[in-house]
Amino acid sequence: MSELVDSHAMLEAFSEAIPEYWSTERELLALILETLHTLLRVTLKANGSKRVPSALEYPRPDSTKGKKAEPVSMSEYADYLKSLGKG
Repeated sequence: MSELVDSHAMLEAFSEAIPEYWSTERELLALILETLHTLLRVTLKANGSKRVPSALEYPRPDSTKGKKAEPVSMSEYADYLKSLGKG
């Protein structure tokens, strides 16, 4: 039992020491939240609401801020698929 308590304390210390940790799970949850909020905004606009909230952007650690996916051309995507053996 003491090992469990010690590992829990160690996990807490670790999470406090690295507050900027941003997992894939957290990113997906943030994207889901932003998507749902966008759907709310679209629904409000479609129903003629004059009070539509501004877009929600969930705060992320500095390491992921400003990083946007760059568009890929169809030929680049086809090359990628061929490299995977699916094209």
